[in-house]
Amino acid sequence: MFHRQRCRIDGEMPLADCAALVARVWADYRPGAAPPRVTPGFLARSATGDRSRVNLPRWARQEAVVLHETAHSLQPYGTAWHGPEFIRLFIELLVRYHRPCRGQRAHLLRTARAARIKVGRLHDCPKPQRRMVR
Repeated sequence: MFHRQRCRIDGEMPLADCAALVARVWADYRPGAAPPRVTPGFLARSATGDRSRVNLPRWARQEAVVLHETAHSLQPYGTAWHGPEFIRLFIELLVRYHRPCRGQRAHLLRTARAARIKVGRLHDCPKPQRRMVR
């Protein structure tokens, strides 16, 4: 049987830490709103995220993937699932919450554009309502 290898960007996080990261992002972007429920994704082949749930199989329990699915949960209605606005939001979440990407916005934008990935305008991207507390 063929088993697809998954990319390990970060170390695996406990599910509770994944839920805490989702809650932290939601507290900054949607203060007062209940964050999506984080579920373990048993038997799931892919990670998913929407306004009600972020489903994370074991391979997906790493910061970059959690932030990707959280970006889906924050994505405005009517925007393409992996369209330019989503890409911009994901980059902003990486820059704000993923330690290796902090201060790397210009590099991430250049890399995406070099790969011919359309990136939305910052103006059209959801903004955090709370300032970053380190």
